[in-house]
Amino acid sequence: MPGGKSIDLVGSIALLINNVLGAGPVLFPALFQQAGWLLCLLSLGAVSLGTLVSSVVLIKSIALIPSNNNFDLKMELSNITEHYFGRQGLTYAITQFIFQFMLLTICMSTIIQSVQALDYMLVDIFGRSCALELSPLPGFVCDDRDGISPFKDLYVISAGYVICACVCIPLGTLNLDENINLQKVAAITIFACTVTWLSLSIFFGLHSGRVPAIGTDVSQLLGVTMFNFQLCITLPSWLNEKRP
Repeated sequence: MPGGKSIDLVGSIALLINNVLGAGPVLFPALFQQAGWLLCLLSLGAVSLGTLVSSVVLIKSIALIPSNNNFDLKMELSNITEHYFGRQGLTYAITQFIFQFMLLTICMSTIIQSVQALDYMLVDIFGRSCALELSPLPGFVCDDRDGISPFKDLYVISAGYVICACVCIPLGTLNLDENINLQKVAAITIFACTVTWLSLSIFFGLHSGRVPAIGTDVSQLLGVTMFNFQLCITLPSWLNEKRP
């Protein structure tokens, strides 16, 4: 891969932060109000522990591959699966299907969350966001309605989607080591947003009544929590590119 092993400690920490938090800062406020802070914290603790154990096991399994105790070989998850299960077996096929399906669902969920956030950013800046409506009435629409999306149940190609595509498509052609500087910028942005939110919470005061200990709707609890811990799928690529 271009550049060899070039990811330093700062880049590794940034990658860790970005893959653990994901779209969580956008989703957690509503989740804490619906499910309650106690159940959310317990869920975060359990998923964090599971992620830690899974990460250690994955790294150890990579290191146990012959001639790879120092991670000198370029090993992705497909290579690891092939080494331990063989390429012809049913286990290999099932594992690959589950892994690829998981990547697809993660990409879809992340794109949806990013596009919705971008559309509402446009609403906050310009008062509305616009889109090309595909169904039920094809045409060009602009809206500022509240809800999970400014466009409610319409099938559209929104301005947020276009912005997201323009950013993601070029970056998707790069190797991990080639976009590590962007990972650092993203981690700094997350840190700045977190400090800002905490400062505003302290300044305006906390209203404990809005966030119960145990809420009434836990249907999204586990899904949203697990959605934000995507560290394991990045580990093989990180091991390939990190400095010794």
